[in-house]
Amino acid sequence: MNSHLIGEVNLEADILSANKFLAERNYRVEQFIIRKLVKVFFVTLEQFVNLVCYGWLTLIDSIHNTNKHNWRLFTIYIRDGCGCWNVGGHFFINKNNSEAVTAGLKAIRTFAPH
Repeated sequence: MNSHLIGEVNLEADILSANKFLAERNYRVEQFIIRKLVKVFFVTLEQFVNLVCYGWLTLIDSIHNTNKHNWRLFTIYIRDGCGCWNVGGHFFINKNNSEAVTAGLKAIRTFAPH
């Protein structure tokens, strides 16, 4: 465990704390649990609008070791009407495999269908 990373020691408390932190900053937060695969998707209103309007063309960036629970952070980039790449949203997943990434992307699709 990386003690230099902030957050709660207990995973459930950490998720609740993070959700509260994001909600206080006007992020929309959705949590999905499917067969022990946990996904947390969060997006601002502006990102959500862009994701719905322009989400048909996306890029994905991933960072590992983003929290003390070793979850992966994925950032979705969308190309807007001016041709600029903007952040369309983020999701955390607790596993690092194609099934987890696919589940995260499907969650975004149900969250912001195009």
